[in-house]
Amino acid sequence: MRILELLLVLSCISLLVNVWFRMKISRNIRIATICFSLGIFVCQLIFEGYRWQMVFLYFLTFLLIIISFLRLKIKVRFIRGCCHFFAVLLIAVSIFLSLSFPVFNLPEVQGPYKVGTQTFHFIDEKRVDPFSKSENGKRELIVQVWYPAENVNKRKRQYLIPQNKEILQKYKKAFAESLGVPSFMLDYWKYIKSNAYEDARLIDTKTSLPVVLISHGGGTSRVLHTTQAENLASNGFIAIAIDHTYFTAATAFPDGTVTGFKAKDALTDFFGTSKKYGEVWMADLQFVLDNLEKINNGAIRSKFEGKLDLNNIGMMGHSFGGATAFNAVATNERIKAGINMDGTLYNMDSIPSSTKPFMFIQPEEFIVQKEEIEKNQVTNTSNMTEEEWNELMNYKRKEFEVINQSLASRGVMMSIKGTKHYNFTDFQLFSNLLSLIGYTGSIDGKRGTEIINKYVVDFFSIHLQGIDGRLIYKQNANYPEVRFHSIEE
Repeated sequence: MRILELLLVLSCISLLVNVWFRMKISRNIRIATICFSLGIFVCQLIFEGYRWQMVFLYFLTFLLIIISFLRLKIKVRFIRGCCHFFAVLLIAVSIFLSLSFPVFNLPEVQGPYKVGTQTFHFIDEKRVDPFSKSENGKRELIVQVWYPAENVNKRKRQYLIPQNKEILQKYKKAFAESLGVPSFMLDYWKYIKSNAYEDARLIDTKTSLPVVLISHGGGTSRVLHTTQAENLASNGFIAIAIDHTYFTAATAFPDGTVTGFKAKDALTDFFGTSKKYGEVWMADLQFVLDNLEKINNGAIRSKFEGKLDLNNIGMMGHSFGGATAFNAVATNERIKAGINMDGTLYNMDSIPSSTKPFMFIQPEEFIVQKEEIEKNQVTNTSNMTEEEWNELMNYKRKEFEVINQSLASRGVMMSIKGTKHYNFTDFQLFSNLLSLIGYTGSIDGKRGTEIINKYVVDFFSIHLQGIDGRLIYKQNANYPEVRFHSIEE
């Protein structure tokens, strides 16, 4: 809970005590309690801001202030007891909701540098967007850059979600529809701050900095990979996250337009759509790489002219973005190394074998599934027909074969105990209740974030910066949740 929220809880309890023991409390103490509670109530709304999790506490505080001021009394003992019980219940519910859906700032970065950020709007004049409302609408992308920065003392940290009211409402509505919850439940997202300072000065460096591209999963957003990008930037990388337009829950453009998720058939027909949509994502990546060259040579004016080390480019991604990272590393000469975080591979017949360094970060259930399928120990307990089940099993065996080929070369696979699919995004920080509905695993969100960021930075430090790694390829006592896997497992 935030400081003023905690004080509001304490003041509400003091008011309740005031009402309980009204005959034994002096007038001065009663007036002081009312004034203190009213002051905290007003200050909390002004300086921290309203949020729905506290609505019961707001109501109870206001009611108790009136009762205390007028010295009202309920004469029937039973009714008075019920009122006291429900007052305690309302306080408890408010505390529970506040802790379950907390206002938080993203975890502090682990590297030595402060972090700056800048957003670019690119339009690919050579490509028609398949989802555009206009017949010949061009493909437009929002690309956010995080970088090591200096002289940020007079700047304010950027909010995680855009603060423009109209854009904020559209973001909340889009993400709420994706989660299947009312949009008001996401009101508190507007208070979440990142560690990045918008348009801060790039560090003064005589050498160019290695680049890591980040690709989100289908239906999510670059926003949910902010901690990963910030930590890379704080360790001397230029981190660049792509919003694949119409494949995100929401993407805001400079003119105020907010696009949503239109590729919903990808969620219901992965086999039928993955190749088609994968081609769009790979074209997005190629277009971004071409623009990075323009930025680096000054054709696109920015603070990054001559500062991008385009000979040391890595790529990482989650879910469909992770699978795209695998394909990109295998097929694009400009990308040296990559990471796939729990992404089912696609278009495998068209992807050549690669000897480049690649890391798979998996939830523990993936490893169990892999071992069972490879040993033919899994049975159909779903509603799939036998034909559908066999198609799925053949697909998974092909995927494991491709993964094993990578591991036999310069690949590495690790799993993190207690993780599920969305633990590989910042989503795991938003609520502990997400684990109860299966979105995330049992691992604490901050701990999961720390582990992922540590291993991501370590991997790219080895392969893009030439720094000896301390974590990759071996167990570390500080991270017992991590396990490395070989082909034989």
